[in-house]
Amino acid sequence: MRTVYKYELEVRDGIQFVTVPRGAKFLHLDHQGNPLRISLWFEVDTDEFLVHDREFQVFGTGHSLPQIGWDYRGTTIHLTVGLVWHVYERVYS
Repeated sequence: MRTVYKYELEVRDGIQFVTVPRGAKFLHLDHQGNPLRISLWFEVDTDEFLVHDREFQVFGTGHSLPQIGWDYRGTTIHLTVGLVWHVYERVYS
């Protein structure tokens, strides 16, 4: 069965791993209240038992971005505290 699941990233430096079912499709990212966490939504197959880690990095505006091998996934703006974060995912050919 296909459904949408939410996963979270911390707002911090470095690579973070999100474990999702194989074939999960990234849909959207945004804040949900906590300025130090970013929610990611994926469409997943709940019957898929094989999982894998996907690698993400969070960058603030003006920070150096990753080089080749990373795809932009989205930007989230936390208006209450004035923070803007950009999320990239490592891609493998």
